[in-house]
Amino acid sequence: MTIFLKIGVGYLKMVYAILKLFPQQKKIVFISRQNDQKSLDFTLIEKHLKNKNINNIVFLTKKIDKNFISYILFMHKKMYHLATSKVCVVDSYAVTVSVLKHRNLKIIQIWHSMAAIKKF
Repeated sequence: MTIFLKIGVGYLKMVYAILKLFPQQKKIVFISRQNDQKSLDFTLIEKHLKNKNINNIVFLTKKIDKNFISYILFMHKKMYHLATSKVCVVDSYAVTVSVLKHRNLKIIQIWHSMAAIKKF
């Protein structure tokens, strides 16, 4: 691990430790770095949750792009919602989900393209 990566991870952990001081809510956060908008998979899950009267749902979808500053700010938003949620649903690898130590957060990783018909 390079020194810059260690500094970056240390910074994220420090900020997240502060964000975990906020109270957790009965909230579900969906995180994707594959799309800039809600995927069909997320939409189908949301529909099911709303049928069960679960309405405190947050979608954080943003492709990783060349605007590094913008994505770092977005990571802070993800950390806040992770720190204050009970459940997180991800469709791929997410640094903020994998690297940080969470408190009482259930993480569900869905297989991307579960709504698509695939041939093997």
